[in-house]
Amino acid sequence: MLISRSVDGEMISETIRLCCGVTAVRGSSTRGASDAVRGMLKALRSGLDLGITPDGPKGPKREIKEGVMYLAQKLGVPILPITSAQSNRLIFTRSWDHFHLPMPFGRAVVVYGEPILVGPLDNLKAKAAELKLSLDAITLEAEALVA
Repeated sequence: MLISRSVDGEMISETIRLCCGVTAVRGSSTRGASDAVRGMLKALRSGLDLGITPDGPKGPKREIKEGVMYLAQKLGVPILPITSAQSNRLIFTRSWDHFHLPMPFGRAVVVYGEPILVGPLDNLKAKAAELKLSLDAITLEAEALVA
């Protein structure tokens, strides 16, 4: 999972490692981009799946950055849109992305869309718009399922 080099990113990185056994590649478009690309390529070559939050380290929320499209194009891997929703959650309204922290005793759901392929000649802005439409649709679906 690509996670920023920020202090918040460190907490997230440790949490997903301890709770889920997920390895973090640290970096972002603003800090450590080339190291992050190398780390993700290494993870991919070792047979791991990659995870990226496509709205970047600073947002705005739910706006797709072209970096994820560029990586998919260069690495030759499809993008699987995936989202989650929880019925019982704490929402951090002061954070740029309104981060959701799942709380106990609620329902949770994970929803995914159709894979999106980014070919070598594809327009990255058009593909980013396609990904945004998919993510918006499955996010609404996920939220309806836990309502």
